[in-house]
Amino acid sequence: MLGNFAALNQMEHIMYQQFPTPPNFSFDPKLVPNLMHAWKMPINISQESYERVKRSASPVLMPKKAKKMKTEHTDENDNVNDEGVDVNSNYRVLFSMSSEATTLQKIVKQLGGVVAKSHQDCTHLVMPTLARSNKLLFCICREVYIMPEQWLKDSHSAQKFLDEANYSLDTKDFNSEYKCDFTQTLNTKNRSKLFEGKSFWITPSVFPSKSVLVELVQSCGGVVERIRRTAAQIEAMNVNAPFSYIIITHENDIHLVADLLRNKKDTNRIVCSAELIFSAILRQTFEVDPYAVKVL
Repeated sequence: MLGNFAALNQMEHIMYQQFPTPPNFSFDPKLVPNLMHAWKMPINISQESYERVKRSASPVLMPKKAKKMKTEHTDENDNVNDEGVDVNSNYRVLFSMSSEATTLQKIVKQLGGVVAKSHQDCTHLVMPTLARSNKLLFCICREVYIMPEQWLKDSHSAQKFLDEANYSLDTKDFNSEYKCDFTQTLNTKNRSKLFEGKSFWITPSVFPSKSVLVELVQSCGGVVERIRRTAAQIEAMNVNAPFSYIIITHENDIHLVADLLRNKKDTNRIVCSAELIFSAILRQTFEVDPYAVKVL
């Protein structure tokens, strides 16, 4: 196929038994013109296509990686038997990061409260120390009480739920790590309307998961769209109301927003990391620039 078939009839010929060093296994192109034809034909592309490919190779700078969410125990909010106890639905307690969850659950039940199954039906979140867990973020959005474990222990001694106003978690290290004022955050009203009037599109690879981010946005009054809008639609929407359309992405999903990042206009500033959501909830402010993905 790539040589002269006459060689099959001349296998004993010396030219087919001695090879130079290194051996030359080249073939004669004249014998296979049908294979060489494609290599002789130039590939024609427009200047616009060339420039598009060239721009797509531009490096992308993601905002610094988000701090990891604290791992929570999956069984710390399992309900214990509440038979024979009068239930007070004003105290539906959720636990996060607690190593004493079993003991504290019993206290809640003894006082007539309920161990909540999730952030969706709790009135109080109890933590040993402040940590940025999923439950904390959801409870901030829902404006529930964030309480230390000592509140339950003292309530047990008093045989009744004590006034929440007399208890609070230490916020110094937490505020320093996340650049926020947690006490001020808890005093902010209408936290469930933080993202009201804003629409989001979230890519698949975001951390901790797309489902968590979707629920966080919706808990703060935002709308999450299933299909991404075109660059023209996004620009038109943000002209009337700046930053009313935001894309949350991950470095593994940059190809899904490459057309926006190549845009020289301000539309690329609406492509952000998930840290925008976490920071907005903790600070109760919406600052896009620190979390925008940038093209170098």
